[in-house]
Amino acid sequence: MSSSIVPASSRSVDFVYYLGNQRLVSQANCDNGTWTTFPERQIHRPRSQATQTMLEVVCSYRLDSSQSTSRIATAIVFSPPSNVRTSPNGNIICSVRERRTINIYDSVGSWYYTNVCGEMGVIHSSQIKFAN
Repeated sequence: MSSSIVPASSRSVDFVYYLGNQRLVSQANCDNGTWTTFPERQIHRPRSQATQTMLEVVCSYRLDSSQSTSRIATAIVFSPPSNVRTSPNGNIICSVRERRTINIYDSVGSWYYTNVCGEMGVIHSSQIKFAN
């Protein structure tokens, strides 16, 4: 998948950026001026004009009550319960307990990034089927 900026709520935006050849899946907390990179869940603050500008651009995509969330891809959790984790084989954030459609933002190996728990996490490919 290519770089993306996807509004998650009125206070946060999910986005992907590149630092050299490194691809970083992130979520901006626009209320406190930070962003978190995944899967390591490291919190960052702007330390240069470039990162301040990046955060301003990303946060300009926040949802307001008149906008709808755009999706990069959707998938169906077809065999619940399915755990969403902080990283591949990491701690469990939540369990999806019913068959449902979820947003997919990126992948790492056989794991897919989703915000179904209200924050970014990963779900294993064996637990989902991509919607048409």
